[in-house]
Amino acid sequence: MGVTLTQPALEERRSSAKYRCEFSGILSDGPKDWVLAISDDPAQLRATTGVFMAARVIKDDQPRVYFDCNKCPAFCCSIYERVVVTKRDINRLAKHFGLSFEEARDRYTTQFEDERVLKRVKDAIFERTCTFLDQKTRGCTIYHARPAVCRSYPGRSRCAYYDVLRFERVQQGDESVVPQITITFREVEEEVVDNAEGPEPIYEWGEREE
Repeated sequence: MGVTLTQPALEERRSSAKYRCEFSGILSDGPKDWVLAISDDPAQLRATTGVFMAARVIKDDQPRVYFDCNKCPAFCCSIYERVVVTKRDINRLAKHFGLSFEEARDRYTTQFEDERVLKRVKDAIFERTCTFLDQKTRGCTIYHARPAVCRSYPGRSRCAYYDVLRFERVQQGDESVVPQITITFREVEEEVVDNAEGPEPIYEWGEREE
């Protein structure tokens, strides 16, 4: 059922396992009161508040504030040596191409150790890239059927590779610049240097030096 909570009670309720909708109601008569629905049933939430806000997801048509895939040479499709696919991903590919599960699996994926991954091909910019990347437009040719791992990437509001791309293009004054990025794995031993001035200051996004 619907209940009216004051702001302090709201903060306490937000940490509860039963709290299912963030600011899902409307302001009541009190300036700091919220009408909230405490229920596990979405239908009950809608009936009580008239509003149901689902968990935040990145949709295909959702604008991205800090990166633009259309202006990127497809780092994520190219610098990672494998794109893992699930049975659900393969079923999606099969439906997209009008194939059976087995045909889609054998034609578009390969086994990499204990994982099933998308096949890769030689690339015009990077060493290799995803078989579904259009190397002229640098766009995905199966965008609406792409694997779940691609749909969720980068999983945050910023993409580090796009930041590097924009930084270098501004630095060089040339929009054709493409930084060559390679992911490697190696052990690094820490070494203490005498008379060192100390580490550079580290700032989180949005912070400025005073």
